[in-house]
Amino acid sequence: MLKASVGESSNLDPREAAREMVGKLRGQDGNVGGSKALFAYASCAYDIPAMLDELTHELPGVPMIGNASFTGVITPAGFTGGDGFLGAMALDDPAMSVGVAACPKTDPAQSAVELGEQVARKAMAAAETWRGMDASELKGADLLAKSVVSPLGVKDRLGDLVAIRHPMAGNDDGSMSLGNKVAKNTATIRMEASVDELIAAAGDTLHELAGEVSDPAAYLLVHCGGRRAGIGERIGEAAELLAREAGDVPFLTEFTFGEYGEVDDGCNTCGGLMLSFTGLSK
Repeated sequence: MLKASVGESSNLDPREAAREMVGKLRGQDGNVGGSKALFAYASCAYDIPAMLDELTHELPGVPMIGNASFTGVITPAGFTGGDGFLGAMALDDPAMSVGVAACPKTDPAQSAVELGEQVARKAMAAAETWRGMDASELKGADLLAKSVVSPLGVKDRLGDLVAIRHPMAGNDDGSMSLGNKVAKNTATIRMEASVDELIAAAGDTLHELAGEVSDPAAYLLVHCGGRRAGIGERIGEAAELLAREAGDVPFLTEFTFGEYGEVDDGCNTCGGLMLSFTGLSK
């Protein structure tokens, strides 16, 4: 039977944070050293190699996967953030087998992404009209911040799903760079949501997921970092909703840039400003 334990630390020292977090895991599962996998999400301000080295000493032989999380993590204890933070979930199941692999980024792949980000000229003029703003307010990274509550969307081939394409930067040539690819001749839709809706969606999505997972052991909740930025100081409200919907089930929330997951038509897709929640059964 799958068992999950969750721990967190806000210690500014990455090694101390690793030790504190593992201590909390041990308090929930005395066999955490024999865990089959560890998901860890940490502050980009940390010396990550030092943190990983300490985790390896604390949990030798446990496969790990993780990344930096934007501004913090959410666990059943609430939102943990600041200049230093680490959140992790350990999974323990005698019948479980785990393999971890990584693909390094290469220059050709980087170039392909950059080419795919550029959309048609005059995109900024359209955004200026849609938002009722002057183009000067949407230049550079200002476009990213101002489009959290009003991004672009593209429909899937059946028209049932709208995947978000978050504008990342307003360029001097009148084009904009997007966080995900938009194929040529794709129609885009201007989306809109309030901060209240961004907060409520976290709880609503976990509620929907909980209804699909029988006897849940854990929830891994990927939450867009852009949404988190738009929510701002109200992130505690989202944390409370997640804790309420999770109940006694351990969960770990990280904040990312670019989310992937399966949608209602059975296909996988990617987008920005989205939630990608996963439930694991016992």
